[in-house]
Amino acid sequence: MITGSIQPKNGKYYAVLNLYDHTGKRRPKWISTGYTVKGNKKKAQEVLNELTQRYSAQLPPSKRGQPACTRTVDMTLLDFLYEWLVTRKPHIQPTTYHNYTSMIEARVTDYFGPQRTLLTELNYHQLDDFYNSIRKDGCCENSVVKYHAMLKMALDYAIRKEYIQINAADRAVEKPSRKNRYKPSYYSRDELNRLLRTVTDDVLYVPILLAAYYGLRRSEVLGVRWSSIDFEKKTIAIEHKVIDGCAAGQEGLLLMDEMKTKSSRRTLPLLPIPERVLLEAKARQEEYRRACRKGYCTKYLEYVCVDSLGNLLSPAFLSAHFSYLLQKYGLRHIRFHDLRHTCASLLVAEGVDMKRIQLWLGHSNFSTTADIYAHLDFASKRGTGAVIGNLLDASLEQGGTEDGTTDKTKCYVQDDGPRAQILERAKT
Repeated sequence: MITGSIQPKNGKYYAVLNLYDHTGKRRPKWISTGYTVKGNKKKAQEVLNELTQRYSAQLPPSKRGQPACTRTVDMTLLDFLYEWLVTRKPHIQPTTYHNYTSMIEARVTDYFGPQRTLLTELNYHQLDDFYNSIRKDGCCENSVVKYHAMLKMALDYAIRKEYIQINAADRAVEKPSRKNRYKPSYYSRDELNRLLRTVTDDVLYVPILLAAYYGLRRSEVLGVRWSSIDFEKKTIAIEHKVIDGCAAGQEGLLLMDEMKTKSSRRTLPLLPIPERVLLEAKARQEEYRRACRKGYCTKYLEYVCVDSLGNLLSPAFLSAHFSYLLQKYGLRHIRFHDLRHTCASLLVAEGVDMKRIQLWLGHSNFSTTADIYAHLDFASKRGTGAVIGNLLDASLEQGGTEDGTTDKTKCYVQDDGPRAQILERAKT
């Protein structure tokens, strides 16, 4: 007899059937009930009951009283991907999990679902066709890269589980590559100074200042709390973030201590101007709280980036209002995230080495910083050019030609042919 349960996922109820492979190992099968979580538990339970009866009826009569078995060879690619998602969920960010789920439920399901492609029968020809279908829909190459990376990771897991022996993604002929890497936009020093002078009275002044001085990500800016700032030791700790719940398939804002990478968690010096602005913001928040009394939101008292009523600024509002400010004051359009790139570009222009910039921005490795900002590092190219120039210029200035003369035109005379005659005439 097939058993199962209903489980909430991404705001919907799923029926999870307890199936077993030929070794007796449990292989849960997730099937959407089509019902949202709110107020639909009884209906979802009815769908589960129908599914368990239907799957039980497919068993041989001799096994209907025993746990069902589904052989690995009969597992579809989609069933496997949902199993893989369950195993990955505890180890990835909520936003990443939501993105993977959306990718599988949309394009992967639309392409491989009607074909009922089996995991063991998946080959690189099918993946090539799948990648090309994404390109034909007008998506950029980076979209193809993301699907390829997810499928490769999932199929590596299938190899470890001994479901398959070869990863078809490794053999794909049309393997995507980031041919056109994104080149970030950034402000010059004058443009940034104009922006900061213009928005001093706006609710986004503090977030913009923090992003410009420290190169913080949007989620890191909103995650700055008063407890993270040590005004005595002059430090500010980046150790908390705020993201939109919808980006993770949930409602409201998500307040998280788990950062993007280990390197994202960092402590930076509290610089004089940010310190002064933050102290003013703290005093202003206390003043607003006294003035609004019960009308002031006390849920986010520990956060720096709140409005005049104490409500925490959302990532969506931050991006939208930032664009509005640029348009209102006639400033060149950039994304809020480009303030992070602006911070890095100014550091590069002043000759700060890439390793120090990596630590300041909280990149997980040096190559990430170098890949994004190496094209801006003209100062190091000038220094490299000076080294090779000094070496070769010195040797050319000290030495003459092979016959001991200093007539440089003879260096180019290779033979007694017409070319040599032309050069000799040029000397006279």
